Amino acid sequence: MPAPPARTEISDTYPNPSNAVARSGFGKLYDYVVGLLGATGNAEEARTALGLPTGQASSDGTSGYYKFPSWMGGLIVQWYRGNVIADAGGSASVTLPITNPTMTFMALAIPVAAWTSARAYSCYVNDVGIFQTAVTVFFRYQDGAGGVNNLPGTIGVSLLAIGK
Repeated sequence: MPAPPARTEISDTYPNPSNAVARSGFGKLYDYVVGLLGATGNAEEARTALGLPTGQASSDGTSGYYKFPSWMGGLIVQWYRGNVIADAGGSASVTLPITNPTMTFMALAIPVAAWTSARAYSCYVNDVGIFQTAVTVFFRYQDGAGGVNNLPGTIGVSLLAIGK
């Protein structure tokens, strides 16, 4: 990043001498910003000067996460989209992209399956507070007679989890 322009380039007579108060204000603002950024205009120096370390991390893709910096609470937002294999009881474990060091506050799962005239699919997550590396998703379907049944097998799911 190039160094900021010299103060005189900003506070010179512009656009008219009657704007002396405005020029003075811009000069003070410039001095303040340069004081935060340092002579190089480096954004990292500005964050350090403000006491705002970065600390965020992220990963993109069908599974990923965004970890907010500690000064923003250190929350971790994670997502997953893919297939899982549910057992005979209709439950499947979904491994989160990274471990939530403290706990998982909430998780929301949505089945990725086509609706048919014979079945309505649903899923839910239970006991998220105790899981830190994975959450268990339970899959169910409603048959044509109105009965609710476990849904075993390979099932597509989208998951969103928030933890810390």
